[in-house]
Amino acid sequence: EVFLLPNDMHPPYSDQWTIGLRQKFGDWLGSISYANTQGHNGMSWIFGTLPPDAPFNDRFGLWVGIPGYGIVLKATDVRETEYDAIFLTLDKPFTASSRWGVNIAYTYGEGKQEGTTDEGTAFSFDYRYTSDFFKFPANGDERHGIVASGTVGLPWGFYVSSVISLGSGVPYTYTDCSLGFDRCVTHFNGFRPEKEDFIIPDAFAYRNVDLRLEWEAPVIAERVRLTLIGEAFNVFDFANYNGFDGFIPPGGNPNFGKPNSAFNARRYQVGLQVGF
Repeated sequence: EVFLLPNDMHPPYSDQWTIGLRQKFGDWLGSISYANTQGHNGMSWIFGTLPPDAPFNDRFGLWVGIPGYGIVLKATDVRETEYDAIFLTLDKPFTASSRWGVNIAYTYGEGKQEGTTDEGTAFSFDYRYTSDFFKFPANGDERHGIVASGTVGLPWGFYVSSVISLGSGVPYTYTDCSLGFDRCVTHFNGFRPEKEDFIIPDAFAYRNVDLRLEWEAPVIAERVRLTLIGEAFNVFDFANYNGFDGFIPPGGNPNFGKPNSAFNARRYQVGLQVGF
């Protein structure tokens, strides 16, 4: 294969800024902030020798090769990304007098990208030329996310805490060939997983609740602390899916949008912590 790297390539860079406000309300501390990031000069490899009239679906069969070599690729620096987010927090610290604390964080984010949809690679073979690039939802474009944690002190040296993580789900790409294989249309990150209930109906594609119980033993020696820990991850055994079927052939696909795998199954662990 031949990889062509132009002499006038520009280094990638990003412009980032954020603005926020914090305010204390008695024992509570709240904050709101807005963040914006604009990424420029993202590198991507595209076909280097395609005829000007090459149709999209024949881009792999029409490239012009060099005798003795495979496909010819050229690098570009035109990929752009952007991200906007609003971040809200509400925090009540744990204190020895109150014996409880809680933190709630909510994020609304919107990310866009150009070029490839594959994570960890810069080969944009879904495009014939850089002029075909357009912005679409980024791979990690989860619009709504909530993380809440809390700790309560119990009698006899026990502490119970929990972390709740909720997300509206990230998009995935699907290809629609319902009009024929010569008229396929790829919708980059154009579909999102179904949402399930958790307090709010049909709001979250990702749900996870972790629990932790600690027992701090009385002092057994000077400057030595002993703590027993029991944890349960995804205690409600929520089904968090991935690997969604994203192909629609001419005859239709009854499994379109259905997952073929899941992650973060319920599990438990115990531990012993020694501090000195």
